[in-house]
Amino acid sequence: MKRRGFTLMEVVISSAIMLSLFTSVIWIFTSSGKSINSGSWRVNQQKNVQTFIEEWAKDLEEASPYISTLGSQGIMLPDPANPTTPIAVNSKIYSTTVPKKAKLLTVCGSDWVCLMSFCITQPFVEKSATMGITLDTPGEWTGISVWGNGHQIQYIRTDDPSYFSATPKNLPSGITPQYPSSTLGGVSSTGKFHPSGKRIKAFIPSQSFEEISITATGTPINLLEIRTKCVRYENALPAVPEQSFEQVINAKLATGSSIQTF
Repeated sequence: MKRRGFTLMEVVISSAIMLSLFTSVIWIFTSSGKSINSGSWRVNQQKNVQTFIEEWAKDLEEASPYISTLGSQGIMLPDPANPTTPIAVNSKIYSTTVPKKAKLLTVCGSDWVCLMSFCITQPFVEKSATMGITLDTPGEWTGISVWGNGHQIQYIRTDDPSYFSATPKNLPSGITPQYPSSTLGGVSSTGKFHPSGKRIKAFIPSQSFEEISITATGTPINLLEIRTKCVRYENALPAVPEQSFEQVINAKLATGSSIQTF
């Protein structure tokens, strides 16, 4: 009985079919892996960035238009040497019309650049027989600064004026001083204004920031919109197709707040 084997053509066709099947399986697993990584990146980054801009907006809503003392006669007196403390914003990301969607890498490059700074204070209250206050009540001070570097944003909240002025670099010289002047004794544990000690930290919420804008509205200005965009990078290049998300939040400013650009 003659046995019939596979012809060369049948072997070639069978091999091609098997190769196609293996290629399809590998493509499915690779695509699934990329999809899982993309979804995981979006979930983690979006949560971090949302928490960050919510903190930023909350601090802006507490920002102090001026540093003041409540005198014994019940009159609010501004710091005579530093009467206002405007919110300082980098002009490259600031607009009063439509969002200026500035690319963070273009604005900052590969070194830390200040994007914003401001302060939060509680007034110093003098003792007053008229108001029944028997002891002086110290004020409190906190300084906030926001910095960009490449695709990173660093958010710093400190109660140390020296740290506030020089970390991660010196604040731009054009920014109005945002802490109690020497006339009020500066910020010290024995002076009129104490370090606040509240929620002090410095953090980088993401290393995927692509764009940022600060848009002001109102006359006088009473609202700031913070808009950020994050993009996923692979091997130092944006993922293809683009994987990105935007986060937007509004901060309502205290009455009397002002903006200073630098």
